[in-house]
Amino acid sequence: MSISKNDLTKKSQSFIGKVRSNFLGTEFLVYDTGCNPKKCKGNINAVRSEIGAVLYESNLLGSKGPRKMKVFIPNFLPNGEPK
Repeated sequence: MSISKNDLTKKSQSFIGKVRSNFLGTEFLVYDTGCNPKKCKGNINAVRSEIGAVLYESNLLGSKGPRKMKVFIPNFLPNGEPK
């Protein structure tokens, strides 16, 4: 995710996190800019954190797009950490 429509690189100042889906594409987790736990090389403080989720139920009529969608985003403290 980026706050710039033109600059989508991970090393950019505009980069704010990642979105990952489950196999079916009905659940999406939103992560901050930390690194993947499998690639972090022991630096536990640099591991990415889950900062939100999007869940939706498929449309029963087969048309594209969700029928019901739930978005979960936590409240944040003034220092930017989730409560």
